[in-house]
Amino acid sequence: MIQYTSGTTEFPRGALLHHRGLVNNAHHTLDPMKVNDGDIWVTMLPLFHTAVCVICVPGAVAKRCTQLVVETFEPGLVLELIETYKAHALIGVPTMLIGILEHPDFSKRDISSIHTMTSGGSTVATALV
Repeated sequence: MIQYTSGTTEFPRGALLHHRGLVNNAHHTLDPMKVNDGDIWVTMLPLFHTAVCVICVPGAVAKRCTQLVVETFEPGLVLELIETYKAHALIGVPTMLIGILEHPDFSKRDISSIHTMTSGGSTVATALV
């Protein structure tokens, strides 16, 4: 896979990611998260995002997860998907997680099926954890 950098500090360039590295990265991320075979995974990040390319998609395949892909992030939709499909895991940047927590329907939704989630992309405040 060729993953293109954002060009934050230099010109964007393609980084070649090898198959073994992708598989290892997915396992080394999902195993500590305790994502189990057959879990239902909500993918809220865009499909071109590095985390999706190296964690969500290969991880879901390796763990035989059902992957619910959210085309455009909307906190209410994510809550609905978690409740309807009894999703087990999700990954998102702090702003997304805050959006979910602050959504007016948050307290009305049953999200008890979620057993693991992870965040990155920016500092995750202790209060959010």
